[in-house]
Amino acid sequence: MSMALIHEVYEEVRKLMIAGSDMVSDNFKLKKILPAMQKSGASVPVFARVAEAMEAAINPGTGKSAEKLLELANIVNAIVYTQGETGIQGEIEKVDCLGLSYPTNTPYRKLNPLITALTTKGSGRLEIIRSFYEQENDQDLRLIIPLIEALGDGYPEIANLAGDILKECGQAIIPALKKQFDLNGGKRDAKIIDLISDLAGKTEKEFYLYVIENSREEVKVSAIKALKDLPEYEDLLIELADDKKKEIRAAVLSALSRMQTDSTVNCLLNAVRGKDRDIAIEPIKLNDAPKMAQMLLEEAEKSLQSIQASDMTSEQAEATVKKQVEYFITVLDCMLGKKEPEIFEFLKKCIELPTNLPQFKINNAKDTVIRTAARNILALANEAAYDFLLSSINKYDNLILDYSFEAAIRSKSPEYVFEHYSPLLKKGPKSFERKEITKVISYCSDFEPEYQIWNYNPVHDDEIKWDQRWAKFLLELDEISTGCRLVTKGDTKCIQIILEKLKKHRKFGDQHLTNLILGLFQAGYEKVSDAIIEVLEFNIKDHNKYSFRYYLDNFIELIKLLPADDAQSIEAFATEHNVDGLEKLFEAVWHLKNKNKK
Repeated sequence: MSMALIHEVYEEVRKLMIAGSDMVSDNFKLKKILPAMQKSGASVPVFARVAEAMEAAINPGTGKSAEKLLELANIVNAIVYTQGETGIQGEIEKVDCLGLSYPTNTPYRKLNPLITALTTKGSGRLEIIRSFYEQENDQDLRLIIPLIEALGDGYPEIANLAGDILKECGQAIIPALKKQFDLNGGKRDAKIIDLISDLAGKTEKEFYLYVIENSREEVKVSAIKALKDLPEYEDLLIELADDKKKEIRAAVLSALSRMQTDSTVNCLLNAVRGKDRDIAIEPIKLNDAPKMAQMLLEEAEKSLQSIQASDMTSEQAEATVKKQVEYFITVLDCMLGKKEPEIFEFLKKCIELPTNLPQFKINNAKDTVIRTAARNILALANEAAYDFLLSSINKYDNLILDYSFEAAIRSKSPEYVFEHYSPLLKKGPKSFERKEITKVISYCSDFEPEYQIWNYNPVHDDEIKWDQRWAKFLLELDEISTGCRLVTKGDTKCIQIILEKLKKHRKFGDQHLTNLILGLFQAGYEKVSDAIIEVLEFNIKDHNKYSFRYYLDNFIELIKLLPADDAQSIEAFATEHNVDGLEKLFEAVWHLKNKNKK
């Protein structure tokens, strides 16, 4: 029995039940279906019964439309229900588990938002993924494919997070990665190669070779990089170093950075001499072959001799010298990280050279040569290197003062550093010396961890110790950012200076306001809440309703640093003042009240 007519009637009756029974008699679709239903009823009794019900509904008589429509609906619903299917025809087959034994116990309702976040586009997805994996410790089989697909996500943080999650699965995930891998794919498939390389390393070398021979460029690049720990394929890499595509050549040089044969050294140096200078510098820096240092020295000496022998009597000659100087600086740059004594001696010579060679004045190359050499010397990180940089203070126009100062804070006592370098800051607020020293202090210091509310300096070195005199000295020079960072607990003189400066820098949006409040916290000032309320009162009187709310969002992070006991005073202030945006303070109040709760 064909169910097509029944389903047509079912759909139309469903619509009429919503629209109202008064519309049945004028329904042209039921009238159109009726002849076909009557014809089918000649051979199928149930169809005849439906045809009778349809005809009665179409011509119900006075006041009978609702009753007749309900009768038709009951008949059609009963047929559809009894003829419905609850399964799919076919043989039961095992689900492809990708060689994994992960459970599927998590309700799909809980997985669905995560799968959507992994497989679609748009904002807000990163937090959904993070939140799920912060709560769930076990992997779910149904998430493997979505995670692999997310490796190619246009949002790098999502792609990297998916990679980190898959990496936690260990080598068991490799068959699944290979099954989803596409030789002609793009970013996702390149990331699959990177993941397999991280997990399996050398054991998948045949797979890497197959990909190199048969894949498209983006995927091939990752496979080439995966050969970095396979010196037996050095010849193949050197051969690929002449590829027409720069991305391939860059991948080759990156892989060769881990190999130490003479052939590799020559290949890398040939690249820096030629058209691939920009992509060869980093691999050379990373390559620690003993011969690399020797060859770099020879290359630098040869380049230097060419510069010394050159003249600048014509524009053409000057252009040639300019290229020679640029190449010399490149070779010097490649020496970063090379710790051989011969390298150190050559770098010291380079700092003295520019003063005597007019060729180094082209495009201010003198500064570049001196600073590149000083940077490399600092990277040697040994006593001799530090002592040399310390001796450069007030030399070379103080071009390398920042390197000298950093060498001091890493090798000398805090007292020595303050006494020898603080006088240089007195040359004036715009002096080169002050800018260089405060730059290093900013880079190498930060507030105490509990007050680093916005990650001022993620590379902060906790091993560096500072003389307590720096804070007061810097604050008096109006170097507020650096001075507040170096304030120590109980320093009453610094507290007074900060409070005075806060009177001038308490307006929302002032670049110094946050540092001053954090300085009070770090100094252990007991009345920080009073200072915060004074800032709020000032900005309420002088507030712009459009910017006030914006700045208050950031200021609330400072309020949250208060002790829990201060919640009451902040709440009282927020309740007392009726200002648009001030209701945000109750967020901070809630945070403070719950601060000591587990």
